[in-house]
Parts: sequence; structure tokens; C-alpha cells
Amino acid sequence: MFADVHLARVKQAFAAQFTPDRDGHIYRRGQRGPGIRVTAAERDCLVENFDRGVIRLAWSMVLAATLLLGSLALFSIELPWPLSGHEEGVATLLLIASFLLAWWWIRNAPMRALDRRATIDQGVPGADYRRAMLVAMPWSIPVIAALFQVALVIRVAVFEPDPFGRQQWSYYAVAAVSLTGMAVIAWLKWRASR
Repeated sequence: MFADVHLARVKQAFAAQFTPDRDGHIYRRGQRGPGIRVTAAERDCLVENFDRGVIRLAWSMVLAATLLLGSLALFSIELPWPLSGHEEGVATLLLIASFLLAWWWIRNAPMRALDRRATIDQGVPGADYRRAMLVAMPWSIPVIAALFQVALVIRVAVFEPDPFGRQQWSYYAVAAVSLTGMAVIAWLKWRASR
């Protein structure tokens, strides 16, 4: 269920790059790039290809992770020497890199398809775009992120044998930086929403 909601949000964010204009649409990369006119049929084709690509990417990552990590587990049993323990990390980095490359390819398909088209303007100014994104962002994002950081501090303070040990200070530092960041984002959202 969570995956369906997330995929629907990703598809909606991609489709939001196309704003209706007279008999067609205007494509703005990331909702702020220079505007490029497209027909309704081109927009529907680009959105449909993106939707199909995202589903394929999600399932291929599940399959690749299962095969790669499963083969590592199998090889660790069958090999005559022990593995060093870094193989899972390298495999995870390979999966992340391949995901990011495929995501970049899928997300930038409209730019490749519309590369030679003339732009109609210079795009949306950065300050206006940031203000619109802050207003549209739900309050749950900074609140849940802040609660997660508080839970991290509680976990370290209560469940670690030495809560003020040398290794635990990194948890506190991450929590402090994240809480500060979420406070800044919440303040900016409050200011933009007034």
C-alpha cells in the first residue's frame, strides 16, 4: 500500500511538470525550467512512458536486489574462504548507483525528446518556485522528521549501555543537525504560508 501511494505521488509530480495552455501544454523541467510547448498527445505519451518506466524500474530493482544479495549469500556459503564483510555494502552501492542512473534516464526523457524545441520563456524565478513548494509541502514532513530525530536520541540515551560513549556522539550530532534543519524548514514554510 505504501508503495502504491508513493508511486502515485511520483507520477503526479512528473505530470505536474506539464501545465495546460490553450490547446496543448507547457513542459517545465522540475516545474521551474524554461517552458516548452507540447501537444496534448505528446504530453500523454511522455507521461505514459514515465509511468511505465517507473513501474519497470521499481520491479527491476526488487529483482536485482534479490538476485544480487541472494547470490552473495549463496557464494558466502559455497566459497572455501570467508568473505570480508564489505561485499554487501559494495552490492548495495551498485544497486543505488544503477537505480540513480536509470531514474535519471527515465526522468529526463522529456528533455531528450524536446531537445531541439524553442523555449517560450526563461522559466520560473527560484524564489517564486521555493515559496510555492514550501506552501505546498505538508506540515507532516518537518514534524515527522523531527520526531524521528527525537526517537533516535531516546533510542541512544535509553537503550545503549554507554549513552555518552565515544561512538554515540555521532547520533547526537546527526539528530541536532537534522532538528535544526527541520526547524529552519518549518520556519520558512510558516513565513511563506502567511
